[in-house]
Amino acid sequence: MTANTSSEGKVKVAPHVLSTVVAMTARSVPGVARLSDSLLSRLGRVIRRDPNPGGVRLRQTESGVFVDVNIVIQPDSNMVEVAGRVQRDVSEAVRRVAGASICEVNVHIQDVN
Repeated sequence: MTANTSSEGKVKVAPHVLSTVVAMTARSVPGVARLSDSLLSRLGRVIRRDPNPGGVRLRQTESGVFVDVNIVIQPDSNMVEVAGRVQRDVSEAVRRVAGASICEVNVHIQDVN
């Protein structure tokens, strides 16, 4: 959970909120067809009643947030350019929206569709 303390009190951002920001941002990048999620991962989220969107995994440490995004690329897209844009846009969105420190944004291209 990301937290910020000021003289007015604390602001806490739940991990599933950050996951939603990451998912929405990644989907908005031109060339991304959709996020990818395995059947096993979907089943695990249902069993745990996990609100996190599929295709995104976050790990928060004292040094910051590590993000893994699994995407499916559109066939006419340059994979390296799309992945780089996902990295930049996700990093900026998480910093801007939640004020979180980003350590890594790893993009995993799972398929072309």
